[in-house]
Amino acid sequence: MKLRKFLLILDPSYKARDAIHFDFQTRSLCHFVGRHLEKDKFDTKYSQIVFAAHDGNLPAIEEYFPQSLLIRVKFSLGEYRLIESSKDFSALNTYFIGLIGSGLSVLEAFEPKIAEACRRYVAAFVEGGHLNKWTDSSIRVSGKLRASLECAMTSEEFVATIALVDNSAGVISEAVVFRSKPDELLFAPKLGKLQLSGDRVGLLDKHGKRVGYLKLPP
Repeated sequence: MKLRKFLLILDPSYKARDAIHFDFQTRSLCHFVGRHLEKDKFDTKYSQIVFAAHDGNLPAIEEYFPQSLLIRVKFSLGEYRLIESSKDFSALNTYFIGLIGSGLSVLEAFEPKIAEACRRYVAAFVEGGHLNKWTDSSIRVSGKLRASLECAMTSEEFVATIALVDNSAGVISEAVVFRSKPDELLFAPKLGKLQLSGDRVGLLDKHGKRVGYLKLPP
């Protein structure tokens, strides 16, 4: 089985209001790490690793739903709320990284290669300024021109942009085609394919419906 996801959540025992807010804020960091882990194609008995933040005395490790490994990490709900209220998202990501670090210390006892890879990708996230950016797809438009679907995800939102790129001159024009909360359940269905039609490059969702477009310059 291939490892596909990496999550930091509030333990399921917490109230939904706190859990939903916490989970949205950790999605950018976790999606960044998860994308790279999926490319590594680690062969394990789990499809996802879940770090669950909790301040009680619950088992440190257990299976959570089929094919998921849950590792509980100690945290303070009051401390999290204090940092969150400051609206300092860099400090919030640093706090999340600390929680992940304590979970990786548990993971490395029986999955050292995966734990080491996770530490490397968390470090890359920090070095990149806490930004999660990637090119989802691209198509050739004409000659040296191509259009690419550029994705950017923060703890606040997800943004998809179609960019027209010249192989020599770089980005010529671009247009934001949609925004959403940083949740794969919301944005992933819209990341279908790019399609050239006349003087426009459109983004189609997974069902073939147009999401938005970039009008090509004359």
